[in-house]
Order: sequence, then structure tokens, then C-alpha cells
Amino acid sequence: MGKELVRLIKYCIVGASSFLVGLLTFNVSWILLHIFPVCKAVFPVCNALAYVVSVLNGFLLNRSWTFSDKRGHSVWQQAGRFAIVNIIGWAMNTVVIAAIVASAMSLHESHNFFHRAVGVALDLLTGRSKAHYSLLLLNAAGVVATGIVLVWNWLGNRHWSFRK
Repeated sequence: MGKELVRLIKYCIVGASSFLVGLLTFNVSWILLHIFPVCKAVFPVCNALAYVVSVLNGFLLNRSWTFSDKRGHSVWQQAGRFAIVNIIGWAMNTVVIAAIVASAMSLHESHNFFHRAVGVALDLLTGRSKAHYSLLLLNAAGVVATGIVLVWNWLGNRHWSFRK
């Protein structure tokens, strides 16, 4: 196998582990915040916590394993670039989740899709989603969004974050 194919496979393995770590963090925090309601903004808190834990996992594993030969920059410079790529990825992820949730909801209603998608995105970002969207729908949308954003993250991290 070629060096880049091996690197891509490693990246996907790291991504899968980061996805599972994030999914577990999201669901455990979602359940805990419903048992112990310390805040009303359940989705954004759970999503942010899962995102941070997942990105930390991804950075540490990618730097030490996937891109171990790409240490041309300091750890802080690579971490900063990795964070920028992943913040853009998070925004893309949020848009995809909002579009999927809006599509699922539009099956039952005759509202304008774009209007519904913007409303869902605002709900998710402001925390009004607690009672409106099922955990199963949010998880399913998250799986699809992750698959789409994977391409952006690979290209950004391969060609910028871990560039030699």
C-alpha cells in the first residue's frame, strides 16, 4: 500500500475513535443534564463538550500516530491549525445536522425548507432544542454530518495542520 493510503486509513481509524468518544460524551452528558437539570441549553452544552473531547482525542492521536513524520511546526502551531480546521468542520457539521433535522420535520409540515433549517440551527445553537428534537434524530444526523465533514477535515489537516 502507498504511504498516503496508509495515512488515510490511520486518519479514518483516529476519526472513528474520536467520533465514538464524542458520541459517548454527547449522550452521557445529555442524559446527565436531563437527570440533573443545571442548565436549559442542553444541546449546545453537550455538543460543545463532546466536540472539545473529540478534537483533543483526534489531535493527540493524529499528531502521535497518523502524522508522526510531519513535525515541521511546533505542537502549538499544529494545535492552532488543527483547531481552526475543526472549528470550520464544526460549523459545517451544525449546518448539515440542521438540514437533516429540518428535512425530517418538513416531511410532516409544509414550511419552507430553508426557513425551517435556519430555525433548527438557531434552536440547536441557542439551546432551545431540549424538547423539540429526539436524541435518536440528533445522533443519526450527527453520523451523516460526520461522514460529510470528514472530507474537509482530512484535506485541511493533511495539507495545512500537519504540513511539514
